[in-house]
Amino acid sequence: MKLLECHVDNFGKLSNYDYRFSEGLTVIQEPNGFGKSTLAAFIKAMLYGFPRTAGRSVAGNERKKYLPWQGGTYGGSLDFEFDGTAYRVWRTFGKTAAKDTFKLWDLTNRRESKQFSEKLGEELFQLDAESFMRSVYMSQSQNADTTATTSIQAKLGNLVDNTDDLNNYDSAMERLRTARSNYRKFRGNGGLIDGIQEQIEQTERDLAHAETQKDPLERKTETVEKLCKEKEQRDDILSAIREKITKASAQQATRTLRDQFTELEKDLHDAESAAQALDQSYPKGYPTKTEIAEQSKNILTIGNAQKDLVQLKLRPEDVQCETQNRELFADETETDAAIRECQKDCEEFVKATERANVQVRKEELERREKLSRLFQAGEPSDQELRECKDKVRDLSQKQGELAAHQLTAAEATSLSELSRFFDGKSVKEQELDQCKKAEEKIRDCQSKLQNSGLSEKNQGEWKRLSRVFSIAVPEEEEIHQKQDDCRWIDALNNKKETKTVVLQSVQEPKVEKKTNAKGLMAGSVLLVAIGVVCFVLSKIAVGAILAVAGFAGILLVLWGRTKQMSNHGATQVAVESSAISETEIQELYTLQKDVAEFILKFYGDASDPNAKLVNLLLDRKAYLQLQEQKHQQKKETDALCVEIEGQQKLLQGVFQRFYSNQPYQDGFAAELQERWKEYNRLQERRKSVLNEREKLEAEINRIEKELRETFGKYYPNDEVKDFSEHLTRLENDRRELHKLNSEWAETKKTREDAEAETQKLKVKIEAILKKYRVYSANLPYSSSLETLRKNYAAYQDAAKNVRSYYAEKEKLDERIASAEERLKQFTQTYGFALPLKEEVLDRISDDVNTRASQQKRYEEAQAKRTKFQMEHPELKNGLPEEQKEQEELPAVDALIEAEKVEKEKLEKLAEDLQTARGERAKLLQVVEQIPEMEDQIGRLTEQRKEAESSCAILDKTLELIETAKNNLSNQYVGGVERNFAAYMQELLGSDFGSTLVDHDLTIHVDEKGEVREIDYFSAGTIDSILLCMRLALVDALFKQEKPFILLDDPFVNLDDEHTKSALQMLQEIAQNRQVIYMVCNSSRC
Repeated sequence: MKLLECHVDNFGKLSNYDYRFSEGLTVIQEPNGFGKSTLAAFIKAMLYGFPRTAGRSVAGNERKKYLPWQGGTYGGSLDFEFDGTAYRVWRTFGKTAAKDTFKLWDLTNRRESKQFSEKLGEELFQLDAESFMRSVYMSQSQNADTTATTSIQAKLGNLVDNTDDLNNYDSAMERLRTARSNYRKFRGNGGLIDGIQEQIEQTERDLAHAETQKDPLERKTETVEKLCKEKEQRDDILSAIREKITKASAQQATRTLRDQFTELEKDLHDAESAAQALDQSYPKGYPTKTEIAEQSKNILTIGNAQKDLVQLKLRPEDVQCETQNRELFADETETDAAIRECQKDCEEFVKATERANVQVRKEELERREKLSRLFQAGEPSDQELRECKDKVRDLSQKQGELAAHQLTAAEATSLSELSRFFDGKSVKEQELDQCKKAEEKIRDCQSKLQNSGLSEKNQGEWKRLSRVFSIAVPEEEEIHQKQDDCRWIDALNNKKETKTVVLQSVQEPKVEKKTNAKGLMAGSVLLVAIGVVCFVLSKIAVGAILAVAGFAGILLVLWGRTKQMSNHGATQVAVESSAISETEIQELYTLQKDVAEFILKFYGDASDPNAKLVNLLLDRKAYLQLQEQKHQQKKETDALCVEIEGQQKLLQGVFQRFYSNQPYQDGFAAELQERWKEYNRLQERRKSVLNEREKLEAEINRIEKELRETFGKYYPNDEVKDFSEHLTRLENDRRELHKLNSEWAETKKTREDAEAETQKLKVKIEAILKKYRVYSANLPYSSSLETLRKNYAAYQDAAKNVRSYYAEKEKLDERIASAEERLKQFTQTYGFALPLKEEVLDRISDDVNTRASQQKRYEEAQAKRTKFQMEHPELKNGLPEEQKEQEELPAVDALIEAEKVEKEKLEKLAEDLQTARGERAKLLQVVEQIPEMEDQIGRLTEQRKEAESSCAILDKTLELIETAKNNLSNQYVGGVERNFAAYMQELLGSDFGSTLVDHDLTIHVDEKGEVREIDYFSAGTIDSILLCMRLALVDALFKQEKPFILLDDPFVNLDDEHTKSALQMLQEIAQNRQVIYMVCNSSRC
């Protein structure tokens, strides 16, 4: 696999950048800050994309780190060659992975490819992105950690298709360690076993504590019984006090009842006495509140009316004005009508006077005279004006037709462009037909090319079979040989199941060895069981390792027992044994291993080998058939490409004649034919337009000559520029002259009529003004009329005031007499003396209110007594005689206080009793748990034993699985270590100490007898070690395919000598694979 070229749209600081990679060693020497590391990151992003999850910081988030500095499309394309086919991958990146796009194009076959998915890097290298960064890619700020990832380990162990099994190994180990730590922590305390032990110890402490609580429980029980007796005594004392409170309350209630009845009798007697004393002052009775209020209003009415009479006045000037004008304005209706008629006549008189003085304006007279001179030879007739209008209209129409008869701007532009395009060259229809046929042939061939590939079903089958036979295609005889081996394996397995009885010498083994044998047998059986579970879960690789290790352990135990019996033969016993020999057992496991390894070259697991071999024969046949079909299709594709190339040469020749210096366009023949037709059509149209314009111009000149002759008769000195404007001017001048003549005649008649009307109005107005004695020959009619209005208004105001005075005086006299009569009747009814003042009425009102309140008080006192007697029937006939003195009891308050004190003592006693009972319940609860705690200690002891047994099994399982994994890792570490040593020898020479690579590919250096990690060395030495390790790892990872190596200035810390050695080593490596070396300093080139 090698890189061809790349195009960066926008990526970090790179924008619109192109680079073509060469085979062998490609050196990219650019200064610092150019973007070399960004270019390396771009290549990695094109292959792997960006991680779906990343940190928030820019350093931990490649998507943020390489956002385009100048904006634009985030991404680009990368061309590469793989397995003889060239591809181009496009990627664009959004703010999130969901907005990323991916597209792959087959450059060799010129079509979109489905050969690889978005996981392009993983499918090309069979490594994830992290493993790519630890092997193929080497940066200047690289990490010194050389630990192998799971993906690298899988590829090194030829288990790429079973990478999940190694991943599941890590997760299985993690789950086993988690399960083991659940029982007992690897360091410190904790886990289920320690937890159970803590529960046992805590329960034992609780049991000991419970035993100590038995004696306090007995003492607390005695205390509770003593408090119960004391509480009963306090209850009796409290009951006696409450009985005395009841009796004392009854005595106090009786005394209170007598006092209340005596008070009610006294209130009733006082109310009755006060009412009788007030009644003596009013022998004829009391007036009502309404009567008192009415008389108060009468007194107020008399006072107000007398005040109004004093204030009422009559002015002398009003009396004089009314007397003088009474006869003149006797009929007010007639006077109002005369004033209105005079006002109307005055207004008409003013208007008539204005009409009589109307004159024609000087400007109008001058304009009339000028127009009369213009048409002194005669005005144009209506027929002559209509003919001029028709000619002007025809002239405008002809001019419009003349403007319309020309090429449009678009036609003129198109004709000019087509003239430049053809430039005197002609187009032959026969030649265009040949081009169209050639284009049709090309489309037909391209259609056949698109349909020439395998069907979607066969393509998927070819992809699957290519992965199956990615290593090699086995011969049919080899598969048949493996089938024979499977049949022999089945025969040996059947023989293994057959049992036979033999006599053997046995000796009792030592106890310790027996125990070890049993432990080994149990561990082996456990490994076999775990392996079977892994097979069920499709974890074939791990299952196979565990099963093989388990069977080996079982065989080892059986062999050991057999050897012990042969060495210590003291007793002959009959032993049941398998019919298969040890040699056959060894042959059986060897065949099983060979068959499994053979099948694993092609499939992901080796279960059911007979079926797998049958499928392998069928897949081999299908693969060879599809391979032959692809070969035949390639021949047809080559022939179609030759045909397309020949037709394209013909089209290119015609195309370049008319489209020189332009890229080729599909379908140009149809476009060229359309252009040629349009060019001919536009030329014909231009000739037709020129002929029509000549005819229109002759007609326009004739009409213009006739119009100039007509307008010259009236405007001989004016030059005619706009015929329509001159025609409008002639019509307007003729119309204006008619209008001015009409207005002059109408003004003369209006003035004569207005003078006659003025004389009639003058006689009527003067007659009205003389009647009311306001006419004056020296004043205008309007002034005399205004004097009449003022005189009439003064008369109306004076007459109104006189009438109002006499009417108001009569009304007030009547009001005073009526009020005095009502007061007289009131005093006679109740025996009061006149004159009756307001102060007397106030005193009478107070007495009435007092009598009413006394009556209410008497009724309320009587009602209270009656109600009290109904509530207490024993007082219906008055107070009874007092009974003999009863036993005098203490005051109720004192008894209540005594009850309160006794009650507090009882409550305190109850609290003590409740506390004692609670303490006794707690002690009783603790003591009752003793049997349950003893049972719990027994259960926890059993649980601890079971947990310790499970923990021991998990420890053994972890040990065996780790051993199996290390054995697998040792298969590939040796090759990596040898290649690493060779590269180190070439780069650093023999001065450097020996190195050791462990199963995780961690490097250790033997420096002067002490093993050190590489972090102890200088930066230059570390860079040298990491370069050699990467090269050794690439050799081990890629034995058949040859991927490119990407180096981002990795020699920045090397001295001149080692830099020279490193560059020489790169030159040698570049002989067999592509190396892309980025550097900023020319000394490291």
